[in-house]
Order: sequence, then C-alpha cells, then structure tokens
Amino acid sequence: MINARGRRESAGATDSVVLQADKLQYMLGIGPCLSAWAEQRPILIQDITRETRWPEWTARITGLPLRSVLSAPLTTEGRRIGAIKVYSSAPNAFDDHSVFLIERLATPAAVMLGNARDREATERMSSQLVEALSNRDLISRAQGVLMERMKLTARETLTVMLSASKGGDKPLHEIAREIVNGMTNQ
Repeated sequence: MINARGRRESAGATDSVVLQADKLQYMLGIGPCLSAWAEQRPILIQDITRETRWPEWTARITGLPLRSVLSAPLTTEGRRIGAIKVYSSAPNAFDDHSVFLIERLATPAAVMLGNARDREATERMSSQLVEALSNRDLISRAQGVLMERMKLTARETLTVMLSASKGGDKPLHEIAREIVNGMTNQ
C-alpha cells in the first residue's frame, strides 16, 4: 500500500518475517507482491529456492523461514491500492484453490482499505483546512494591528509581514502570531 508520504509500505503483517520480506521488496523495487500490484494478477511462488523471476529478492530472503508465496492485487473502483500476500514456511503450500480464495478475499479487503485510506485523507485534509483557516484569521488580525499602529494599507501590511517572514526565516503565520501576541502582551 502507498502511505501518506507516497512510499510503499505494508499496512499490516502477522509476523516480523513477513515485514522483512516486504521491506526487501520495497527497497529493491521487485518481488511477487509488487508484481501482483503492477500486473493486476495473482502471483504464486511454489518454492522460493527455485524461483527465477526476482533473483535478487529471493537471494536475500533465503535465510528467512519462507518457501511459498501467494499474492493478489487489491483493486477497487479501478484504483490500485496494493497487494495482499500469504507466505508459508513450507514449499508447495498453495494451489489453485488457494489462488481462488485469495482473489475472493482481495475484493472486500481492497474496498475496506480504500475506504480507510479515503477517510484518512479526508481527515488530513480537514485538519489542514482548519489550520489554514486559523492561520488566515491570525494573519488578518495581525494585518489589522499593523494597519492601526503603522497607518498602512492591507497590502502594505502584508508586504511588511512577508519581509519579516523571509528575513526571519519563519512562516508567515508565526510572524502574525508574534504581532498579535505583542499587542496582547502590552
């Protein structure tokens, strides 16, 4: 799954070994889960020791207790969300029925993860909007203070505040907060 920072990550894992195998895929940019995601089809590895599609990845996980992998894409409403995967310490652990089952599980899992991701994005956007509105109000109040004290126009006060922001290497809302706090502390 792609996180809020745009990086691939596992949304969940049942074991630290699974996380290690996944992290190696993300680091190398290759592996069965990434291929299932990219190709939008299930990927089955019956025995990692005999797998040839991702030699660098398989070479690095040979020390882990993993022998079989089954991965299927998570897609909802045309959006590629990620991949679901199952690892086994036994070779030949998965068959055609396993592929059928993981594909059936992938659909509701994709809907659930897509909804969770959308909800998180909405909450993040809402939080950012609240902060932006708060900062806008703070900047407007600071402009009012400067207009009254310095007899400047709104545009001139914004120029003064932007100069202070650049010169002090501070965000504009921090300059505005200092101006407003300076007024209340007098």
